[in-house]
Amino acid sequence: MSLSLSNAAIQQFQMSFNLKFQAKEKLRNTCKTKVGVVGDAYKMPFLGTVPAQRRGAYQSAISASPVPTEQKIITFEDWTPRVAVDKFQELMIPPDVLSEYASLLAMTMGRINDQTNIDALDAGKGTTIPVGTTNLTVEKLRAAKKELDYQNVEGDRYIVLDPSQMDSLLAEDEITNVLYNNQRTLVDGKIGTFLGMKFITMSNMADLPGLPKTGDNRSIYVWSHEAITRAFRKPPSVEMYYDGINTTWLATGLMSVGAKVGQSEGVVEILCDETK
Repeated sequence: MSLSLSNAAIQQFQMSFNLKFQAKEKLRNTCKTKVGVVGDAYKMPFLGTVPAQRRGAYQSAISASPVPTEQKIITFEDWTPRVAVDKFQELMIPPDVLSEYASLLAMTMGRINDQTNIDALDAGKGTTIPVGTTNLTVEKLRAAKKELDYQNVEGDRYIVLDPSQMDSLLAEDEITNVLYNNQRTLVDGKIGTFLGMKFITMSNMADLPGLPKTGDNRSIYVWSHEAITRAFRKPPSVEMYYDGINTTWLATGLMSVGAKVGQSEGVVEILCDETK
């Protein structure tokens, strides 16, 4: 029969978990978020553009224009990463074992959330900037910006890229020259915002695919905050209890999450040749 932690111990563990989880996830605030969804799916209704019409003759009847509607559906995946620590293992690992394992679970679920968004961006992309013969260039960034501008895309804009693309951009004068960009890019070794896009660098994730790659070509994405929604049927949480029969602490992460691009015109894929 398992023994439960005291309420005080559970609260202390969860506080540590929540703080560390927020620090690890990179794409957390880059999309709309819906929490507390009940059921097997979350339905997002969209209204399309209503065409303009001239008044016509005075006192004549005015016909109503049909309003195009569309519904996008987010389905969920359930995740339960678990770690276990035998009572005797506590003698061989740091004293604050619960905090250390909370960090492991937090990083795992943070990566899952990021991958959920990446998969949604890949499935819902609207336009693709072809690879040509280059890695990421300012020319490709301008092309992505133009596509979003043409579609009247509103909201904060983000770009997620691999370190290879960041390295390619840092070789371009328009990125590093203060005449074009007033950020100290070469001093800081990173790009904050350029052409209205907030840059997020995502390294390889050992247990998840990360940004898609086919052959030498990596897919990266530019998108608007309003274009994608992430929904939680169960937000990230953790349960901790002691199994007296097996003399083992068990920590289990619990999360049910899904994401969907609601407006594909707000997502642009850029293909980059990582050999260049």
